[in-house]
Amino acid sequence: TDGSVWAWGDDSAGQLGDARSSTPVTRPVNTIGAGSGISQLSAGDFHMLALKSNGTVLAWGDNGYGQLGNGGTAPVTGPVQVTGLANATQVAAGGEFSLAVHVPVPLPIVPDLTGDTTARAAQALQGVGLVLGTVRSVVDHSCSNIGTVISQNPVAGSRVSLGSAVSITIG
Repeated sequence: TDGSVWAWGDDSAGQLGDARSSTPVTRPVNTIGAGSGISQLSAGDFHMLALKSNGTVLAWGDNGYGQLGNGGTAPVTGPVQVTGLANATQVAAGGEFSLAVHVPVPLPIVPDLTGDTTARAAQALQGVGLVLGTVRSVVDHSCSNIGTVISQNPVAGSRVSLGSAVSITIG
């Protein structure tokens, strides 16, 4: 119930999550500490998946076929976050593959940033799960918009994917 993970047995591919070892681990070792938020585990042949309560997934062990989802094929001896996966509700590790059930979330709407400072715009975007992308400045001959957002792309009210970047132009 505390989210800690304990492992033992064959660790030849780092699948126990501590350090790769050719010697079997014959007693349980704590490989992920309490408070980790882990709610489910799944074991493949030589890799592990861990679902966290926030919907992210960790993976470690053999990765010869990319089953850890980190964009590579090198083995990993400790937990790494699966790249680009959020809002998972279940995980399953197969022989040399991994699966996750994903629940889509409603797409956020880009807020109207006009008149905000760059710092306030970044804070507003982060609050809805977006990121501040390209910032470009234009000459403001009237000096009425210095340091404030005068336009944005995508425009306010657009539906975008979580993690999308919004570009702004400041005066």
